[in-house]
Amino acid sequence: MSLPPFSFFAFDTHELNDENFDRALACLPVEEHKDVLRYKFAKDRGLALGSRLLRRYYATKVLRIAPDKVVFETQALGKPILRHPRGQWVDFNVSHDGHWVILGGTVQPNHHVGVDVVDMDQATLTSTSVDEWISCFDAQLTEEERQLLKRCGGEAKSRTFFQIWALKESYIKATGEGLSLDIGRLSLQSMQCKVGWTSRGPSCPGAATCKWQISLHGKPQLGWSVYLGYLDARSIVAVSLDHGDHGATGAEKRACVHGGEYDEKSASNHSRLPPSQAFLGDDFVSASPLFVSVPLLQLTAFHT
Repeated sequence: MSLPPFSFFAFDTHELNDENFDRALACLPVEEHKDVLRYKFAKDRGLALGSRLLRRYYATKVLRIAPDKVVFETQALGKPILRHPRGQWVDFNVSHDGHWVILGGTVQPNHHVGVDVVDMDQATLTSTSVDEWISCFDAQLTEEERQLLKRCGGEAKSRTFFQIWALKESYIKATGEGLSLDIGRLSLQSMQCKVGWTSRGPSCPGAATCKWQISLHGKPQLGWSVYLGYLDARSIVAVSLDHGDHGATGAEKRACVHGGEYDEKSASNHSRLPPSQAFLGDDFVSASPLFVSVPLLQLTAFHT
């Protein structure tokens, strides 16, 4: 039975409570308990626990690694890695914010995945404080991004900023470089072009499809696909997938840098992401179909 080329999962930490937290913690190796319990607040302990449960779920239930053979390590710049006991390529990434934990993983050789979830807590942001708050991140934005944000008003401004930030985070997490990369020179821009798709999915002729242009220090970054969507009305999710085919030429380069339209044959052969659920600035319409929600009962069954 072949493994899926890539997998995306989400866990809602609202499922954790005082009664089931200790039982869920007991599913982890004892040596990992301190990494969960070191946090002062229950919310942070829940996110830490969910992150470690979700990665073990991926290792045992999806990759079918025996629980006692699961070995996680951390690279120099902080990206976690999974040592497959049979030497198979595995790359995965975990993110958490708000009440969500998400994971993206791939077994496609030389592919790298980065995911990021951002909780949009706009309740305390007035239009004035939004501008002041965003100005603190001015050095991390490109000139195009600054101009885009200037054209936005009200909640659209903070929402667009959070989307930009999530996309950048997903990219640097895929590369494993973290904040050592100058994200002020990194740009991920959505475009409307061609017909047959909208950011909402299939539509009538004349609709636009969401494609992406990625550049770093002004140079196009080839061999990537990007996804932007929502887990719920306040939680943005972004995915960056490095296909490892940076030597592609011609039409292959154009397809990779934009992400391409989704079809099952293309996705199977090239492990490309489906079309983004949202353009930059789009509000929530529905939960992303890309991420599979895993309930706590299922999440804690990996050791059986």
